[in-house]
Parts: sequence; C-alpha cells; structure tokens
Amino acid sequence: MKYKAVAFYSDGRSADATDGLIGENARGIQAILQENKYVGVEIVTGCDYYLQDKNGIWFGCNIFGLFNAMLDNPQFAMGTMMATSDEYDEIMTLVNTEKNGWLAKEKRPDIG
Repeated sequence: MKYKAVAFYSDGRSADATDGLIGENARGIQAILQENKYVGVEIVTGCDYYLQDKNGIWFGCNIFGLFNAMLDNPQFAMGTMMATSDEYDEIMTLVNTEKNGWLAKEKRPDIG
C-alpha cells in the first residue's frame, strides 16, 4: 500500500513526500504528515532524520537509527532546528489543522 505524505519545512513551505524527497526538499524538514491505516493521519516530527521505508512509510530517527537504516538503503531527509518556539508553533498549528487521526496517548489540541 502506498501512503500519501506531505513534508512541512521550517520556512513555511510544504512538498509532496509520497515518493520520497531529494535535493532541497530533503533538507529543513519540520514535520511529515502522512496517511496511516491505523489512525487515519499521523505526524512525524522532532527528529534529526526522516527515513522512508520500502513501503513508503516515513519514520524519524537519530544518527544511530540513520546508520542502521541506511544498511537497507531507504530514502531519508534531514530535520532542522527552529529559530524560535513561535516559528515552531506556527508550523505545528498548520500541520495539526490537516491531521484527522489521533493516537490513544496523544494530547489533542481541540479538546485540551
């Protein structure tokens, strides 16, 4: 099954990440919003690196996870630090407006 995915960047732009990301689209990622067959839509954020597995599903990892996963040659993209918490909040507000599925332990902003 192919999952639709969108990458959101620290400069406010977004790009289709369904078939992977290359070049400038693989840098400066703040979050990836993707379809999830279990919860509807999920957000992958706060990661140093973003990898796409052979089924097209994105997940985040640290440097050791990147090294481990590169052995299987997935596509990957790099996250970025935000300059201010206001910038981060602005991007995450945009991402959350697109989200329609929630994990059981996830805090929902619409109900506090």
